[in-house]
Amino acid sequence: MPVKGLFQCNPVKTKHDDYFTRKEAWKDIECFIPRGKKIWEAFYHPHSSSAEHLRQLGFDVVYTDSDFFTENKGDIVVTNPAFSLKKETFARLKQLEKPFILLVPTTCLHTKYFLDLFKDERIQLIIPSTKRHFDKCVNGEIVKMKDNCSFYTCYVCWKIDLPRDVIFI
Repeated sequence: MPVKGLFQCNPVKTKHDDYFTRKEAWKDIECFIPRGKKIWEAFYHPHSSSAEHLRQLGFDVVYTDSDFFTENKGDIVVTNPAFSLKKETFARLKQLEKPFILLVPTTCLHTKYFLDLFKDERIQLIIPSTKRHFDKCVNGEIVKMKDNCSFYTCYVCWKIDLPRDVIFI
């Protein structure tokens, strides 16, 4: 299932994968992202600034227009995965045994696929005290959305070795 070319910045498409992570979402957890590791920001979009945000925080980031489902780059994955591909993303990362920090809706934790994949694994969570908000690509332009995201998110971590299994920020 290729990701390359998935993102079109088309406001009428049915998949809503063209929302972007703001810098503060990465800044809030920068102390938990391992230093000295090459980060793979695995979900490329020509209008996304996520990799640049991570670089501004001092991280070494691989960010290319490539197919996440056939490529394997970097030491760890730090990303907000394509919303429509969360299940496939978790499965691929587990298959690769790739450590990750994924910003996802908290409802992911309640899905059968997540429980089946990670029921015997040590998952760690970073839980923000407020909702994360995202920006949207509309007609090829990034639009700062109102701070009214309808869902809560958390950072799901695997093989990151945080100081505690649940961290509230």
